[in-house]
Amino acid sequence: QEMQQWVRDSTRLGIPIFFAEECPHGLMALNTMVFPTAIGRASSFNVELERIMGMAVAVESSLHGVNIAFGPVADIARDPRWSRMEEGYGEDPVLTAVMASQYVWGLQSAGLIATMKHFSAYGVSEGGHNGASAHVGNRELLSVLSYPFMKSVQNGLKSLMTSYNDVDGIPCSGNEWLMKEVLRDSWHFNGLVISDLYAINGLVSARVAADYSEA
Repeated sequence: QEMQQWVRDSTRLGIPIFFAEECPHGLMALNTMVFPTAIGRASSFNVELERIMGMAVAVESSLHGVNIAFGPVADIARDPRWSRMEEGYGEDPVLTAVMASQYVWGLQSAGLIATMKHFSAYGVSEGGHNGASAHVGNRELLSVLSYPFMKSVQNGLKSLMTSYNDVDGIPCSGNEWLMKEVLRDSWHFNGLVISDLYAINGLVSARVAADYSEA
């Protein structure tokens, strides 16, 4: 509240801050409720409970002054060596799409902006290494690995996060075809796209940008 008040009163434009917090299985803050991870919730096949949980997380997050909830994680994970298996709903795109859409509905019911992540093919990295290249064709990329994102966009998703990995040598965060032609033009998504923490810097290390400014 103090930060918001200062921004409104002491900056040139007075535009309030968007506060974003991680909410993969509850608000990741002190003294908040912790729910089972997504892989555990997926094993329940309980769609209604997922929606109710999302609503509970939304209320608690809103009371903490949060505007953007980073969640759910909708990566289709096909390699158990991947270090983030427990964050997503597993290997099935339909189950993931249904559960993730309900969590999004619950989060956004209290006015939060739900940010689904990570777009796309993050869970099928080479050798199970986090952020490594994904070796997939466009058909699998769109009809399987990106399916949960497409369904949530159709159901009113307000934000999504790009992934660290590249697909066919092009980092997702700098992939014009994926971000513009697929997401904006084909799916008609008009919401907020957020890069992952070091994804923009990663365009330099991936050697698709000369420096940070170009990235």
